Parts: sequence; structure tokens; C-alpha cells
Amino acid sequence: MFNIKSKLLKAKQKGLTAIEISIFVVVFIILAGMAFGVYQVFDSSNRISSSAKNLQSLGGGLQNAFSSQGDYTGVNAQVAINLGIPDRSMISGTTLRNAWQGSVTIASAGGSSADITFANVARNECAKFVNTSESLFHRITVGGTAVKDFQAGSPLGTVALANACSSGAGAVTTIVFTLGL
Repeated sequence: MFNIKSKLLKAKQKGLTAIEISIFVVVFIILAGMAFGVYQVFDSSNRISSSAKNLQSLGGGLQNAFSSQGDYTGVNAQVAINLGIPDRSMISGTTLRNAWQGSVTIASAGGSSADITFANVARNECAKFVNTSESLFHRITVGGTAVKDFQAGSPLGTVALANACSSGAGAVTTIVFTLGL
């Protein structure tokens, strides 16, 4: 009799029930969702910090390269690439790209100033990126709105930055960082 019961119990334990499989699937989906959320936060933070580092390096390199000339006449992305200023991660052939896969352009902005424009910056990462990068630049505009203008006596405005980063159509914006000599 004892052998029959143990054989029946072993026969019942060979497979998983539908409830056990359902519980496993639900737990797996929850864990996968949590892992994806953590990855998104890490990816965003990495994109912001690498972009800020690249922008600071680019701005500082341009200031050093053009300080003896006294102005930014003739500056552009190709000149910066030829001088070896941008980080390799930014260079795409003869153009510059940012971490949001937008273009980075460099142009003279009236002699002693140069504009470094980051296109396609994610709006939800815009404020953190600007806050992390702003120290080197005397003027910053987000989507056409000035959020910092040292010459006009306006330091970086937190409210103006938050509003400029969140307003406008679409999920991306353009940021112009103006560098002076």
C-alpha cells in the first residue's frame, strides 16, 4: 500500500501546473520591467554626463585654439576636427554628432564669440544637461529662449530653463551654447 501512494505522488510531481507557470511568467515580466527601468535611468545619466564632458572639452579646446587669434573667425566643425579638439565619440565622418544622435555645429557668432549648437536633445534630459554644462558659456538658449546671458547680467535661470526645456512641440529641442574669448 505504501508503494502505491509514493508512486502516485511521484506521478503527480512530474510537471508544472498552469498556475505555477503563470506565476513564473508574471514574476519574470515584473523583473524584466524593473531591469528595463534601471537601464533607462542609467542610459540617460550616461548620455548626459558624456555629453557634458564632450561639450566642456570642445568649448575649452576651441578657447585655447582661438585665443591667440583673438576671435572665432572661420571656426566650424571641420576646423575643430582638423585641430583634434572633439572627442572621437562625437566625430562622424566630417561632421559632429551628440549622444542624442543630433548634429553638433560650430559657427562664429560675431568675432569674439562662437556658437556650439546641440540639436535633437531629449527634452526630459535638457535641464540636467544644461545645468551640468553651463559654467564655460556666457550665453545659452534652449529652443530659441535665452536661459543664461552673462553680458545682459542674467545668470542661468532655473525657472526659465525648466520652462524652455519643457515647452515646444516634440520630444526634442535644440540648445545653443555661446562661448566667448
